[in-house]
Amino acid sequence: MLAWLPQYKTLVSPWNGAVSRFHAPPTAVVIHSGSYSPNVAEYLHGTIGGDCRKVSAHFAWHGGDGCFVQMVPLTREAWHAGGCKISGQRANGCSIGIELSGPYTQCPRDEDELWQLKELTVALCDAIPTLVKWVRHSDIKATKRDPGHGFDEKWLDERLTWAG
Repeated sequence: MLAWLPQYKTLVSPWNGAVSRFHAPPTAVVIHSGSYSPNVAEYLHGTIGGDCRKVSAHFAWHGGDGCFVQMVPLTREAWHAGGCKISGQRANGCSIGIELSGPYTQCPRDEDELWQLKELTVALCDAIPTLVKWVRHSDIKATKRDPGHGFDEKWLDERLTWAG
């Protein structure tokens, strides 16, 4: 499995070296919506807002460049889903995390961001054949509301099965 998708810019997470390798290839995608519109990648990296957060995602929306950037290799876990579970498995240990721009109340979502998310999903499914399902962050953690009602996910069902 490729660690880095060559078609995506990288903004390496400061926590990249502190996370474990996946014990098995990931099977799910978790869709998040950052609270720091539209600069979620910069926030997670610590470029804005001071110190970096001990949170990471494989991909995040980079408001400065208007595109998704890869922050964690696909061979490593990211700290994006806390202690949540997906189909009985520890979410961070079985999923790829994608952070959309925020806030979760954003409706409608930016068309360019959604188009690029579709392209990213196709690239991920091509690179990781074991990816078969997806969830919203709110599906796996009751206290979360992201990615919110502005996220139209019907197109995801064409590639992956909803596992919420």
